[in-house]
Amino acid sequence: DLCFFFNVPATTWIYALSLHDALPICTKAGAASVDMSWTLGSSNHWAITAVSIKPAKYVYYSVGTNTANLELGAGNVTITDGVATFTVAQSDDVGVGDVLITANGTYYISGRTSSTVYNVVTALGAVPTNQTSTAVTSIKRAFNSLSAALPSGTGGANAASYLNTADLVTGGYVLNIPCYGDASADTTSTTVAGWTTGADNYITIYTPAGTSEVGTSQRHKGTWDTSKYVLSVSDATSLLIQDDYVRVDGLQIETISPTATTRYNISIGAINVANDIRISNSILKGHNDGTYAQIGINTNDADINLKVHNTLFYNFNTLAITQGIYCNLSTAYIYNTTVIGGYYGIQQAVGTVVAINNILQDSGTDGYYGTFDSASDYNISEVASDTTGGSNDKTATVSFLDSANDDFHLDIADTQARNAGTDLSADANLAFSDDIEGAPRADWDI
Repeated sequence: DLCFFFNVPATTWIYALSLHDALPICTKAGAASVDMSWTLGSSNHWAITAVSIKPAKYVYYSVGTNTANLELGAGNVTITDGVATFTVAQSDDVGVGDVLITANGTYYISGRTSSTVYNVVTALGAVPTNQTSTAVTSIKRAFNSLSAALPSGTGGANAASYLNTADLVTGGYVLNIPCYGDASADTTSTTVAGWTTGADNYITIYTPAGTSEVGTSQRHKGTWDTSKYVLSVSDATSLLIQDDYVRVDGLQIETISPTATTRYNISIGAINVANDIRISNSILKGHNDGTYAQIGINTNDADINLKVHNTLFYNFNTLAITQGIYCNLSTAYIYNTTVIGGYYGIQQAVGTVVAINNILQDSGTDGYYGTFDSASDYNISEVASDTTGGSNDKTATVSFLDSANDDFHLDIADTQARNAGTDLSADANLAFSDDIEGAPRADWDI
């Protein structure tokens, strides 16, 4: 959405701007500021004489455990109007957010055309000054852990050499943190806190997948893949979110070696009234410990607005308290998720929870526990009489491709969930049209 701020000299006259006089201005890039110049014509009608739209500044800082120089060869690079052209082809693991350093400056990859042609921006998301052919000093990951990029205090992405601010709204920034599947897992607990975010100035933590981002996808294909980015944290919550507008997309997150129950894959709290937290296309793996319970997504703030879709929860024990998603919040939309295990699969404790197209299997007690919103429907549980109340909910055991080896894709022979869901591509609250692998949904499964 665009917000218009008019600087008009004081007057005792009041003018109405009719709809046919308004310009159809829109932007899909995120936040934008609009400067408009107005002139009062001879017929006492205001006329717009100039419009300047300032789109959000997208910044990219990569995360990966590889500390080495990623450059291949000893080539040069030329930068023209934000396009960097290398004389030597670069590795397919080089992509958005990686840092290019030359004698003339530091640049951040914001897009990829080929292994020799990339888009680059400055640390503040601006188009850099052109440079003639110059030797490449290095290409590296910007940070070597997610916690280093997003520390709970100062530093990281808000340090002086990066954004130099934690206020994304005033700066007009969208902060992108692409995560790479380097040789080892990211093992440090991360707390996202202290940022000033907004509906159009948010933080996205994600894995780059398309060739316009990176040569080789860094995202899983719906099953756990240690060659892709993994956040694996011992005896602690893996990811704690305490800022208002945060998106997590395409990650693999696990907790291991617990010594207490309060060890969550993702925990969300300390949120302001206006917020939008999104989890999508991710895999959350439990520790399946025989002593301690666990929660995949834990929410504990009555203001939270949560949207979850295309996400798999598995390897969860069935001890009391264990569950895939615990909803103590304002509103949650939970679409096309699969939860394997848990004392409960999804618990509605406080707030409005809309659940559509979900599969809950191997639950210890109930798959769906609590009072779900009347819009909930097309959900499956194998527990008898376990329903969200939807007329198309069903009790069934689903056939997975290879559950013994943790492959929870639907088997082609499945008759319960395949093509049995409802189309959410035009859903008013959470519209999407792809699956957990990023492929278009020709048919809608539960």
